[in-house]
Amino acid sequence: MTRKLDVSVFARATEGPTENIKLLEAGEIQLAFVSLGVAQQAWNGSGEWTGGKQFRTMRAVFPMYDTPFQFMALQKSGISTVAGLTDKSVGIGPQGGTTGIYMPEFFKVLKINPTARTGSWSDLAAAMEAGALDALAVGAGVPFPEFANLEKRNKVRYLPLAASQVVALRLALPELGASVVPAGSYPSLTRHTRPWACTISS
Repeated sequence: MTRKLDVSVFARATEGPTENIKLLEAGEIQLAFVSLGVAQQAWNGSGEWTGGKQFRTMRAVFPMYDTPFQFMALQKSGISTVAGLTDKSVGIGPQGGTTGIYMPEFFKVLKINPTARTGSWSDLAAAMEAGALDALAVGAGVPFPEFANLEKRNKVRYLPLAASQVVALRLALPELGASVVPAGSYPSLTRHTRPWACTISS
């Protein structure tokens, strides 16, 4: 915005779309990046985090990118599918981020019962690398930097959703769509793949 429009911009660090939407509503910021599924929850007051309040000050300006949900574990963990996360510890990012909002719903729909841990992605990635976490689940653009960095130093595995799980998620959360991750998005992905299969737009 500064380079193209000569508008001075101050970037404010937040936990993600829920905080951004609340700040927009309060008039404390003028522009925010949000995922559209969380924005839909805010508009309707349907997300648990909204407390039933409808946030209707915001207006959409433009879509940015698809936000596929991605799951990763170290190969040595022995986890090979999303179903294998039951009774495991899974990092889901900041509490108010897209993954922090959606992943508890994913786990509920899929009847998977891991221990979800919130925090910064850098801290959660370090915890998994150190063996203090079993896996990471993220909703973000591809390639997700923390995943790419982990793959540089470790043997990792991207965990697939079964076709039946994709159907269950899309029925429960109609804003989700199908996604394909292009070959080369991560070093170990050498062909087009659908390991995550669900996406929302940001």
